[in-house]
Amino acid sequence: MTEVERSTQRWRWTALVLYLVICFYDFLFVPVWYGINRPDISAFMEVINATEDKIITVQNKEFKLTLEDAQALKKIYEDLNDVNKKRITLK
Repeated sequence: MTEVERSTQRWRWTALVLYLVICFYDFLFVPVWYGINRPDISAFMEVINATEDKIITVQNKEFKLTLEDAQALKKIYEDLNDVNKKRITLK
């Protein structure tokens, strides 16, 4: 085997090992870790449902958008745009 062939074999094995490590991490280790450490959604839903604000309240996992809610969302959107415009002009 020549030096070039040995060098080619070396980097191919290195690339293979690196590829397998990345695959193991992405497709095995991380999904299992996320599955084990997933937060409990029921605690979050209790906080959301206890909120008095109509925009945040979610009941029966169903969101009904009324005209009043749409107007409130529009006002919030406009206020955020105004704040962002002020930030841009201040910079």
